[in-house]
Amino acid sequence: MSMSVNTNELSAGVNKVASLFGDCETATSGVVEVLGGMTSAAGHPGLTSALTGFTESSAKALLSTGKALTFIAAGLKQNATEYAKTESSNTSNINAAGPHGAR
Repeated sequence: MSMSVNTNELSAGVNKVASLFGDCETATSGVVEVLGGMTSAAGHPGLTSALTGFTESSAKALLSTGKALTFIAAGLKQNATEYAKTESSNTSNINAAGPHGAR
């Protein structure tokens, strides 16, 4: 069984994951705006309190998801860099060994 890593695809994944962070920011703003509007319109102290708490916990959850995506993207970037370095080093070592060194 052979393992192969396409560093270009891994690097492209960094941008895809990083763009999800922007989606989380957009979703967080939307959730806070909608729930804030509902809270203002509720008029009932218990419902207002519940909506306020839900708004806060929803915003925290979405922001935590964004932080996790940032961490994942950083890991992907580091992995892509390390794979590229290893691939380059292996190529240099094979070339240095010459045509007879790869037997």
